[in-house]
Parts: sequence; C-alpha cells; structure tokens
Amino acid sequence: MTTTGSNIRTYLLTKSAITDVIGTRLRPDVLAQSDTLPAMTYSEMYTNHFYTIDAAAGIENCMLEIMVYSETRTQADSLADLVRQQLQGYRGTAGSVEVISCKLDDTGHGYEQPTDDSDNGKYISGLRFDIHVQETTPTF
Repeated sequence: MTTTGSNIRTYLLTKSAITDVIGTRLRPDVLAQSDTLPAMTYSEMYTNHFYTIDAAAGIENCMLEIMVYSETRTQADSLADLVRQQLQGYRGTAGSVEVISCKLDDTGHGYEQPTDDSDNGKYISGLRFDIHVQETTPTF
C-alpha cells in the first residue's frame, strides 16, 4: 500500500524547482546520516478515512508535515516556499493517487543544534498540508 506521503514525494520529485536544490534527498521521517544539506523529510501526522452511512466514501484525509533542512535560514525558507508553490491548492495526480485538495495548514521554523562543538547546526522550515485524496473502496 502506498501512502499519501510517498505519493506526494513522488510528485515533488518530478518538479525541477525542487530537485535542482535537493536532488532526491526527500526522506520519510528522518534524514539519512549521509545526506548533505539541503534536504527534506515528510511525515504523515495522521490519516483519516471518510464513510457514508453504509460504506467507505473513497476519500482519505492526511495531515502531511514536510520539514526542510539547510545550512542557512534563507535557504531553508526559500526551499520551503518552493514546496508551498508546488502543493498549496494543488489538485491532480500525485504518484498513484488523485489529489482532491491540498491546503497549507501551518508553517514553522526551528534550529537543530550541532552534536559537536561546531557552529554547523541545521536550520529548519516546516510546512503542514491538509490533503484529501481519492482511495479505493472495498467491495464485498
């Protein structure tokens, strides 16, 4: 079963505005130890399924968080804005699903301290999207 997150990943990696900056460094949940910056992660905060009175409605709702990591605040914010431009209000195919709606819910910023004594921490920009997709319904 592919998830909404993995389908959005597939969609974003077709956008040269994104891949020109991060290549394929868009990972589920955590960065790989070998990843250079900038890079991004995605996490499904929750997924709900809608129902009619007697059956599945064929609609899935996912809150998807995308975190952008960079060596500078400016680059983190710029890449986050590129992601926003690709997803906010998007309707259409993403991977193997049809996106019904994609709304930017909120954004935030942070800084991850380095684990050594250097000044090489990570600037973080986060975006949360409320995404509705069509899903297959079981037949009995």
